[in-house]
Amino acid sequence: MSPKKNLSLWLLLFLMIPVTVAGQYHDADWLEQGLLAEFRGEYEQALDIWMDARDELDKPDSRIGFEYIRIATEQEMADYYEKATEMYFWAISSPYKSVNRAAVRQEIERLRPIVGSGMYRQWINWFEERNESLASDLRGYWVQMDPTPGNILNERLIEHWHRIAYSRANFVKNNNTVYGTDDRALIYIRYGEPEKRHAGVLTLDNQNLGQWLARQFDSAQTVDDPEENPSVRLDFNRDQGDDNGSYNQLEEYVFKFHQYPEFEIWIYSPLTESDSKPLIFIFGTDVRTDEFNKQVSIDDFIPQRAYLSDRRDQTVQTEFVRAGLTPALALQMLYYEQLIDIDSFFQERLNYIRESFIDQGPLAYKSLDLSLRSQNREMLQMRTNDAPREVSSLRRMMPGIPLEIHQYRLLDEDYNPIIISFVESDPREAILQDMEVNRDLYSTDTPESDTLAIDSPDKLDEYHLAHKFIIYDRDWIEKKRDEDSPPIRSFLDKESGIVQSVFISGHDYEYFQSAEASLMNKNPESKTGYPSIFPDELRGLGTMKNRQPAPLKPDPDQLELGDLILGFRDELPEDYPFNFRVANDQMIPGDQSLILHFQVYNLEPSPPTGFTHFELTYRIYPVLEDGTLLTDEEMFYLTINFQHDETRLAEDLEIQTAQLSSGLYELQVMIEDQESGQEQRKDIRFEVTSE
Repeated sequence: MSPKKNLSLWLLLFLMIPVTVAGQYHDADWLEQGLLAEFRGEYEQALDIWMDARDELDKPDSRIGFEYIRIATEQEMADYYEKATEMYFWAISSPYKSVNRAAVRQEIERLRPIVGSGMYRQWINWFEERNESLASDLRGYWVQMDPTPGNILNERLIEHWHRIAYSRANFVKNNNTVYGTDDRALIYIRYGEPEKRHAGVLTLDNQNLGQWLARQFDSAQTVDDPEENPSVRLDFNRDQGDDNGSYNQLEEYVFKFHQYPEFEIWIYSPLTESDSKPLIFIFGTDVRTDEFNKQVSIDDFIPQRAYLSDRRDQTVQTEFVRAGLTPALALQMLYYEQLIDIDSFFQERLNYIRESFIDQGPLAYKSLDLSLRSQNREMLQMRTNDAPREVSSLRRMMPGIPLEIHQYRLLDEDYNPIIISFVESDPREAILQDMEVNRDLYSTDTPESDTLAIDSPDKLDEYHLAHKFIIYDRDWIEKKRDEDSPPIRSFLDKESGIVQSVFISGHDYEYFQSAEASLMNKNPESKTGYPSIFPDELRGLGTMKNRQPAPLKPDPDQLELGDLILGFRDELPEDYPFNFRVANDQMIPGDQSLILHFQVYNLEPSPPTGFTHFELTYRIYPVLEDGTLLTDEEMFYLTINFQHDETRLAEDLEIQTAQLSSGLYELQVMIEDQESGQEQRKDIRFEVTSE
């Protein structure tokens, strides 16, 4: 449709929209008003209209939310990305409203490439059943993908829609995906820009093709004695000296099946540390439909009849096949040879094809070409199967900060379940990487100096580390947030480099949670070294998201034992929740005694005295490297009697472990209430390290 006709159509639609006061639009009016503003190029106006719609409408309109994030990312309107994140979550919050069903169903299809078939099927089943879990699971997916859960902006969501926008603008050789693009979008949206792209047309050289094929053929003839197997001996009319005639026959033989396919090859470097080989994707002309599609291997550019038809032909060309050179096999070698400079994979496969052809010789007609096609397909498919479903380019650029969460479940003085969360991060490497990028600012002497100011207090003061801990409800709606800014200097004198924050929260249900460690550089002269939608001052990031453990049960009739907490004597920061250093890694220095903190609840008072009475028995056993517990080699055994005037007790018990050699051990703790007869037991493993 011409631009003039498009304009006429939009004007007609505009005239059909009733003139109403802001806040009185119907759902369709809000949508069309924004689309009309987009058509005029007034993108900010379109987004403002739809933000007003969110405030005015009683229920979410998914179409408006999805259109909002589409325009914001297509036009790279960074100032609107936070609102785009909010609008997207608004869009998925009410999937079964009548006007939303089609839009949400389409969004599930848009997410299919990055979530995989299992999650996709689950969402479709929920959608068809109108299950309320769909909205919370869609939200939860993106919350878990968010690299900065402590901020409103979900950078991974924005990156995803950026990839969609880029795909729609650039991958238009076909229109066979939910994005209105060709198959390249399905990979680009999963992994972003490849490290290498190679495009071209697979060709054949008219002048040298016959000689090249003859050399391959002659190589195969050397593996069998033609005198012993005369039925496969071919002399190409050499007794008549007509070599050119032989070459012409071979050329005609192969050209019959060559279709000059267009190709494009994408190569991604290994996407995870466990991967050793690059990821390769092949696109090009489908020899069956003549459309530009994703191909499994280079062999798919060869028509199926090249693998099969000549085996049935009763022509002189059948002699070529019986000698081992089928049309498909010849094209396999020719095509792979043209791609050897792209990646070593193609050189390796070409060598293997040649070796297989030469080794098998006259027996090659036994479906060698089909076997090679299957092998080549399988090798690339295995790499794809082993790769992650999606990868964020943002996280690969941002220096990572190792992050861990250690949690202990207890009851407070009112017997309410609580959870103590230790968030630990190690920002040293991120600081060093940033100082390296900004060497002119952080070298100790000159820009050429090899020494960075990692131990310089005034330089470290420019860095700010923040720990954020967020608790979500079952629908991934934020329920509670805690933040801390632990001092960075404190880790410089320690070998571990661990920076720690402690958060104490109520623990009524088994909620979702996330922790974030973000390193900021407050020096305005510093730079990141890479473009990103992250804040300019962000120089390192670590995140972790998981489900909280089940809370303790505050049943007054049931003896309860809190989680065991191990540690040792050490210098402690202010406001530390214990009188000893908690060993979250269960590593106890060999020169320190083990401190066991335990809390027992719901002890039964003795009727005559009102006192509670219980026994604590602990045992320590060595553990082998394979995890085997040596119960016949008990290292410690002790029973202690406790009498108290309350029904709960929190105690630090010091256990002399100096005589234990370095290694792994298991501590078993048994509590027995002498009045009720109830028992509770918990075990924990720890390691004694050398001094």
